[in-house]
Amino acid sequence: MAKTPHAALLETVLRDVGDWVVREVSEARFYGQLHVGLETTETLDVADLRNSTLTKLNIPRPAIASSAQEHYPCTRTIAKAIHASAQNLAGIVWHSRQTEISHRPDAETLVLFADRLAKGRDALALTQSLTAVGSIGEGAGRIVLDELLEDLGVTVISPLS
Repeated sequence: MAKTPHAALLETVLRDVGDWVVREVSEARFYGQLHVGLETTETLDVADLRNSTLTKLNIPRPAIASSAQEHYPCTRTIAKAIHASAQNLAGIVWHSRQTEISHRPDAETLVLFADRLAKGRDALALTQSLTAVGSIGEGAGRIVLDELLEDLGVTVISPLS
């Protein structure tokens, strides 16, 4: 989950765009993708790895949340350690690395551990949101997607080509 539509796209369907040599993406990558507003229906305690917290702890951000894609296994190790901690945390919040490398404003991103949600999927509920763009394949969602792809210099190609 992410605070903005751009961060949500950059952390999901475009998460590896910074590493692409050929800056093309198939239209099929976006089929069925939605951006909606969600709220929690239960209180969740999460590990805070946002920039301000890392600074207070004197932990350099690159050590935790700015690693390149080849270091994702290390990032997963950190997430597994947080999940295994005695604190019984429901997830992790941080500032998106993807928005950083795409020269966008800081945006909070959240990952939740499904087994830590007392209500399971019911721990999240759709909510009305002025910033939710709905389907990213059409309408307002497609406009947001196209603007981001243009900024990133990425071309969309037909899945039939």
